[in-house]
Amino acid sequence: MLPKGKWKVYRFGHTANGKTNSSTSPESGTGLECDKMSREAVAHYWSGYPAMLFNLAGEETGKTFQRLEIDSYEAGGQEWTKRMPEEFSQRRGYDMLKWLPALAGVVIDNRQATDQFKRDWQETVSDLFAENYYGYMSQLAHEHGLQLLVQPYGTGSSKPFNPINTDKIVRQLAADDPICAEFWAKPTNWGWKDIPRVVNAARRTGHETVYAEGFTCWPLHAWRDDPARLKAIADSAFCLGINRLMLHAAAHNPWVNAKPGMTFGMWGTWWTPGQTWWKDGAGPLFSYFARCQALLQRGCFVDDFKSKNPSLTADADGIQWIHRKDGESDVYFIANTKDTMLTTTLTVSLMGRIPEVWDPEAKTISIAEAWTSTEGMTQVRLQLTTRRAVFLVLRKQITEEGPGLMLHQTESVEEVPLNNPWTIIFDDGKKVEWTSLLPWNESTDNDIKYFSGTARYSQHLYLKELNRNYNYVLDLGEVKNLAVVKVNGKVCGTLWRPPFTIDITDALLGGDNTLEIDVTNLWVNRMVGDELEPDDVEWSEPVTFGAASKSPGIGRFMKEVPEWLSKGMERPTKRKAVVSMKFFEKQTPLLRSGMMGPVVLRLRVHQPSRIY
Repeated sequence: MLPKGKWKVYRFGHTANGKTNSSTSPESGTGLECDKMSREAVAHYWSGYPAMLFNLAGEETGKTFQRLEIDSYEAGGQEWTKRMPEEFSQRRGYDMLKWLPALAGVVIDNRQATDQFKRDWQETVSDLFAENYYGYMSQLAHEHGLQLLVQPYGTGSSKPFNPINTDKIVRQLAADDPICAEFWAKPTNWGWKDIPRVVNAARRTGHETVYAEGFTCWPLHAWRDDPARLKAIADSAFCLGINRLMLHAAAHNPWVNAKPGMTFGMWGTWWTPGQTWWKDGAGPLFSYFARCQALLQRGCFVDDFKSKNPSLTADADGIQWIHRKDGESDVYFIANTKDTMLTTTLTVSLMGRIPEVWDPEAKTISIAEAWTSTEGMTQVRLQLTTRRAVFLVLRKQITEEGPGLMLHQTESVEEVPLNNPWTIIFDDGKKVEWTSLLPWNESTDNDIKYFSGTARYSQHLYLKELNRNYNYVLDLGEVKNLAVVKVNGKVCGTLWRPPFTIDITDALLGGDNTLEIDVTNLWVNRMVGDELEPDDVEWSEPVTFGAASKSPGIGRFMKEVPEWLSKGMERPTKRKAVVSMKFFEKQTPLLRSGMMGPVVLRLRVHQPSRIY
């Protein structure tokens, strides 16, 4: 019985906060989020969903079906679990119950003590989340022969406490559980701020490979990325410590003859064979990614361009880099982040080894053209074109004095403009002749103005003689977005980022030559042009994207698959692009497309290859 007097009586209880998984689940799978601080609750979830996957996979569990993933945590805050009083007492060393009125704004003992209680409570929440959700899920996965891939951070509102502590989560994972960050193509600040925290936590626990969900993109930027920009984005991620990419996102396309076809909802860069640039651009881009990752996964991290006492300095802005050590070899990945050529002197704090330039685009290894090694340092002069990245590898001992610090620049001795008319055949059959080059989107012919795909430019090039003392370099000028160059029927190469230049010496003949350039743009213009035609698909109401858009109507989902599409019948309208989500209106500005030039053939003094 309470003593006489005036009392405030507080009653405390707990219940589900109503948070569901609706943002990440189809309607048929929507339900309440489980209590992630309770092993009992997580075990119940496990029996209902992962266990079902194991039953479906059967003997392939742990073989072709190798991983489960916990994506970035987006389910909001949680502050209570049934065992919270007992867990708090065990972990913090005192009873929390007398402190609960602090939730109602009551100061108990004093402000400092009350604030300490709140910090202790938050620590307990993050402990339980790390152990009973992430750690327990890892344990369960390994009991079934699987790994658990984890993005150990959270997004969105998490009140009153943020239950996510990256370091605690990573410490609970098995040694072979992949750690994953993320980075976005647009907005350019989303995901990137979390990378250093995730990378550092991974390294502290011995994880030298750090994955990233890469190139996620909001709907306002749909279909606007080409291989050149994707490459530059990846370079920045590599310099921050990412060395294994997971591409966001792709979907299987059930409509065999429809392009671009089904895609992954509204979020992402579309990594799909339905892309206009896939046929010619995917191979070089993936080859580049593979070579970069192969080197960046070797050895162990040393430092990078953000370090306070860096092992490398550059005398030009716009250089990002990361340094790894593989046995006795030092490997630097160096990226020009500017849209201009950079000539820079790099100074690394070691000497006695030959600086080699490993080019992941050209697939070449050569000795740096200009370098010195003295007084405990090696200086290397590099010329990096727009957004170019190379590896600087120091592994072989110097056996003789290196060359002086001077960069040889090959000047053009003659330029031959290609002023003959161009014959252009678009892959939908349209054929035109142009005496001068202009962007497709500025054409008065709607078939060209709204064209998306590949067009072949061709003309004859007459050379009175072919002088083998010179290299013949073709410069296409401005191209949107990539080009395949053929000379006399021989494929000389694919140009998928600026500068659009290529050495065509080996394919040229004295006399008449046939030049063919296959130029590919992006899907946007065709999708905008389709909006001039009546709809032949039933679409949802316009979707709003919260922070991604202040105006509704930028996107509509396909309500159901029309019969003409599901049965492969003739399309009832003149529309050409088939999409599962509509992003554009007929007023959407078109993208600059085609080959704008100027196209020039440059003769340069022949330099012997230094590849070895």
